[in-house]
Amino acid sequence: MQTAYVYARFSSDNQREESIDAQLRAINEYCDTNDIRILQVFKDEAFSARTDKRPAFQELFGLIKEKPADLLIVHKLDRFARSRMDAAFYRQKLKEAGMRLVSVLERLDDSPESIIMEGILESMNEYYSANLSRETKKGLRENILNGKRNGGKVPFGYTLVDHHLIPNRDAETVRWIFNLYAEGKGVTEIVRITRSPVHNIRPMLMNEVYLGHLISGENRCEHAHEAIIDEDTFFACQKRMQDKRMNAANRAKVDYMLAGLITCGVCGKRMIGMSSKGKYYYYSCKTAGCRIYRKDDLEERVIKELAKWFTPTDDLKALFFDLVSRRVNSRTESEDAMKAEYILRQRISKMIDSLQYAETQEDTKAIMEKVNELRRQMPKPKPKREVSRDDCDRFIERFCRIEQMDREEQKSLLRKTVDQIAVTPEDIGLFMTVKRGVVVAINKQQDLPPMGYNTGEKR
Repeated sequence: MQTAYVYARFSSDNQREESIDAQLRAINEYCDTNDIRILQVFKDEAFSARTDKRPAFQELFGLIKEKPADLLIVHKLDRFARSRMDAAFYRQKLKEAGMRLVSVLERLDDSPESIIMEGILESMNEYYSANLSRETKKGLRENILNGKRNGGKVPFGYTLVDHHLIPNRDAETVRWIFNLYAEGKGVTEIVRITRSPVHNIRPMLMNEVYLGHLISGENRCEHAHEAIIDEDTFFACQKRMQDKRMNAANRAKVDYMLAGLITCGVCGKRMIGMSSKGKYYYYSCKTAGCRIYRKDDLEERVIKELAKWFTPTDDLKALFFDLVSRRVNSRTESEDAMKAEYILRQRISKMIDSLQYAETQEDTKAIMEKVNELRRQMPKPKPKREVSRDDCDRFIERFCRIEQMDREEQKSLLRKTVDQIAVTPEDIGLFMTVKRGVVVAINKQQDLPPMGYNTGEKR
């Protein structure tokens, strides 16, 4: 009988306890059917999966380090993590403990199609989280475009009056600081000369608020309030900081995409990144006589090999369509409406909180009109969306174009799907670890690594 830990989570305060109860009910049925013994259940209530700072989640991984089980079971993969970085990091911790992540709703195994599908689902979860965040910020756009500050700490040198920034007596100190920096004075020296209460001066020197601009995400309103600094002085400071950053960038370390993954397929030793004269970069092992590989050439070969594996086959498309259909069918209309309602309630709460700053009856009336408008936008149940097979197929086709991704996306996907890489002058082998340390090839018709491949070496 296999053993398992269980993790359940819901994200917003206006969701009910039943949200977790429904997850646990489905998990218990799955465990009963598959003869799995649950060791302990961990629950995070009203915590988002966009962050790993969840009490029960951290307690769970602290216990896994000391007392691993066979499985970690969740209702859906988005209960585990919405960030691809977090998902990859904690999946690695599970692998190191010899455990496997199981989603009750998304029935995936160790087949190549299932491995690819996990990466796709994690990308979708992160997109959903980012899209939800973008929706919550739409209500702030109007304020920015009207020259009103949305909140946060008021910049040094300004006073907030009716949501607008007005220069105060500290504005002269701000001008002094900018002028000293533009003339070549260092930050520490400026703090000593001006005796300014602002000790973290660099962010201040980069803040376009002193040009009179308001910026919030992609929203920008120029000349929204009175400027303290003229453009010549501001951009002289930016140029000086840019020159400093360029000098630092020239000294930065080179990013080796395959670091920690790549092994010499001849002698079995771990390969490391190295450079010659600071101009030429290679991967090499420490065995005399083994070949070294140019960094860019080898990384390109690995990505091409990975691209061959990420082929949008009919089986992969069918599996993806089946999983997406199940997800949509499992989500009730009340759950869909609940997420949209939560966003609106947050915005209404902020509007009502702002009533305390209203100075006239007209201000109060304007705020309440906006509150009533938001209340009218409360979602009503809509017919359940139909899942289109054509849309699912097109998504898979786009996702599998690995060679067209940018470098960071390629690196992230590589590290989520591949544990070890063996390279010889003629060939490249991609390997993954499953079921307590068993190594299998994912791009070759073989179950074991090539001769000399060191599977016992820890990453």
